[in-house]
Amino acid sequence: MRLNTIYTTINGYAFKKTDFLNKGKIPIIKIANITMDGIDFNNCKYSNDENLSQYKALYGDIIIALSGATTGKMSIYDLNTKAYINQRTMILRPNNRLFNLHLLFYFVRSKTREILQNAYGGAQPNISSQEIENMLIPFPTLNQQEKLYEKLISINNNFSDLQKILNSNNLLKNAIKNKILNTIFSTNSSY
Repeated sequence: MRLNTIYTTINGYAFKKTDFLNKGKIPIIKIANITMDGIDFNNCKYSNDENLSQYKALYGDIIIALSGATTGKMSIYDLNTKAYINQRTMILRPNNRLFNLHLLFYFVRSKTREILQNAYGGAQPNISSQEIENMLIPFPTLNQQEKLYEKLISINNNFSDLQKILNSNNLLKNAIKNKILNTIFSTNSSY
């Protein structure tokens, strides 16, 4: 099934430079604001234009960067704050609730390498919203989706635990190395 049969895609608005305000009513989500952990509104620009509702991010939208060094970067918009999306960003918005949002997010994110291979442009890679719209996605039943999502959460939790162990081991390794070096250099001051 093609992604655009169950999701609507919305391309960002091409704000003029003079439209960007340092303070205002409505934050504007630019590529730089998209992180893997969510939308970061630090250092964002604002708009006071209340007539751009077709570019408004809604809770549960997936927001994707379409160009630049971070092409393919994406995040789930998990805020109830009104915000607009800027050009070269795109929203994936479900047409219905037949697909688990988080599972779709993981699926699209797993295709990032493929998306980047299809990116075009010279110094700045670009992808078109049509490439994402035409992406073929599996369409398991809601029950199967829930099971897959639970499995992904379990794998992510295991990965996080392993990462903590690795970080702890790196700290221990560095502490031991420093102790050995301090011992060597303090007992052999002739170096």
